[in-house]
Amino acid sequence: MKSGQAARVDNIVKEHLIHSHPALIVHLKLMFNIMSVHGFVSDGFGMRIIVPIVKDNMGDITDVNN
Repeated sequence: MKSGQAARVDNIVKEHLIHSHPALIVHLKLMFNIMSVHGFVSDGFGMRIIVPIVKDNMGDITDVNN
């Protein structure tokens, strides 16, 4: 994770983790261990937003090379 990037779907950025209470690490470790042991990950855990960026506004925006 790079610093200064925009927040994702969950509105969490790297700075939240850097400046959080040290107990957060314990809770995150516990959560990942439980997911590993039970083999279950929530559907919303990997949710992301993808924003396509057009290279040439004057070109064909439906072209995959644009």
